[in-house]
Amino acid sequence: MEKELQDNQQFLIRHIAYSKKMVDKIPSQDVFFYKSKWTSEIDSLMLSLIIQSKNVGKWDGSVMPYDLLEHVTGALTADTGISYTCRDVYERFRFFEHRYRAFKMVTVKTIKQIHEEESHKIYF
Repeated sequence: MEKELQDNQQFLIRHIAYSKKMVDKIPSQDVFFYKSKWTSEIDSLMLSLIIQSKNVGKWDGSVMPYDLLEHVTGALTADTGISYTCRDVYERFRFFEHRYRAFKMVTVKTIKQIHEEESHKIYF
């Protein structure tokens, strides 16, 4: 019994050490998010301009009006000194929209699974 316990402890120690090495090899999200013109600050600026316009009532759906797209593109170019096109901004907006929908789908499914697991538990 004691030998089995020691073997399990050694296995866990090796597993934890291996896991730590693997975590060090996983790149941060910045590697995937921020290429070429985009930085977290520019993303924040772009999204805040879009949210402001949506709150003011310039649009209410998920399809961005072209005049809003031009406004955001012009503001980004003026504020950063980097030349952006409407296509750049629209593709970045769609990128975030896809990530949001995927994250929402995963979290909703996870919450439902947790709820189902909890409802099947029997407490004494």
